[in-house]
Amino acid sequence: MREALLGALEIRVGSFEVGGAFEKGDFGREFIEMDKQDSVEQNVRIPYDFYDFFGYLLPGVVFSSALALYLIVHRHEKIVELVNLIPQSIRDKNSWIIITFMLALGWTYVIGHIIATASSMIFDRFMMRKTLGYPYEFLLDLREKDRSPENNKLLIIATNLLLIGLALEIIVFQATTIQDIANIPMIALFALWLLPISNRVTVMKIKALDKASKFLSRFLMKPVRYILITLFELWKPFHFEVAKGIQDKVKQITGLEPSSIGTENYWLTVLWLSHMRSPNYPLIRKFLALYGFARNMAMAFFLDVVSIIMLKLVLGIKESWLFDKLLIFFLLICAYVMLLRFLYLYVSYYSKYIFRDFYILHTLWQPPP
Repeated sequence: MREALLGALEIRVGSFEVGGAFEKGDFGREFIEMDKQDSVEQNVRIPYDFYDFFGYLLPGVVFSSALALYLIVHRHEKIVELVNLIPQSIRDKNSWIIITFMLALGWTYVIGHIIATASSMIFDRFMMRKTLGYPYEFLLDLREKDRSPENNKLLIIATNLLLIGLALEIIVFQATTIQDIANIPMIALFALWLLPISNRVTVMKIKALDKASKFLSRFLMKPVRYILITLFELWKPFHFEVAKGIQDKVKQITGLEPSSIGTENYWLTVLWLSHMRSPNYPLIRKFLALYGFARNMAMAFFLDVVSIIMLKLVLGIKESWLFDKLLIFFLLICAYVMLLRFLYLYVSYYSKYIFRDFYILHTLWQPPP
C-alpha cells in the first residue's frame, strides 16, 4: 500500500529533495543528522518572498491611486495650489521626481500595512472566526453545534447592503449630499445595520430583537450560503472517513483532542509539515501569500468605495457624474471579486491542501520505535 502511494505521488524516497529528511528504504524512521559544524543561524532562516513587499505595497497603491484620481478629477485646483506651495527652486531639481517617488512608495507601503491590519481584523477575526467559521471547522466536522452567531451574520449582511445601497443612491439616483440619501429605503437599511449592534450591546437582551436578528440573518444568509456551496464548493466538508482520519492523526502527533484545540489544528499541522520537510510545504506558503494578498486587495477596494462615497457626500461634489458612477461601480465589483477570491483560496486551496498533504505524509510516515 505504501509503495502504491509513493508511486502515485511520484515521491523519490532516495533523493527526496526535501532537505534530506529521511533515509532511503526506511521512510520516516531515521532522521539524517545535521552537520554539527552548521550553526543555528545557518539552519534557521527567516523566509522572505514577494508577498512581504508587494503584498502590502500593491493594496496601498490601489487605495491611494483611486483616491488620488478622484481628487484630481474633482479638486485639481486645490492640488495645484498645494504643489505651488513647494518652492520653485526645489521643483526645478532633477532629484525632485526621485524624492517624490520614494516618498510615495514609502507612503503606499505604510498604507498597505494599515489595510492589511484592517483586513485581518475584519475579514479574518470577525467574518471568519466569529461568523462563518474557520475552514478547518467544517472541513473536519468540528463546528460547534451550539454556536449561534446570528448577530454577527446580520451585521455583515447589513453592512454590505448599506454599502451597496449608498452606491446605488449615487450611481442611480445621483445623491450628492447626506440629505439626498435620507429616504425610506436608506433609513430601513440603516435600521437593519443598527439592529444587531443594539441587540449585542443591550445588557438584558430583548427577545423580540433576538428573534428578529435570527430570522433576518437566516433569511438573508441562505441564498449567499447556497451560492458559495453550490458554485464554489465552499463550506463543503471532507468525506466523513477522511475527516475522521485527519482528526485521529492530529491526535496521534499532538496527544490533544482536535475538537478542543481550535485554530491549533492549523498551526500544529502546518508546523508538523514544516518539521517533516514536506515537498509541498513551499506550495502551502504560496497559497498563504495568495489568500493574504487577495484579502488585502479586497479591503483596499472596499475602503476606496467607502472613502469616495463619504468624500462625495460630505463635500457635496456634483460634477463628473459618469466618472463617479463608473469608478464606484468598478471599485465595488473589484472588492467583491477579490473577497470571493480570498474565500476560495483560503478554503479550497490553502486549508484543503494542508490537511490533504498532512493526511498523505502522515500515512507514509512511521513514528520511530
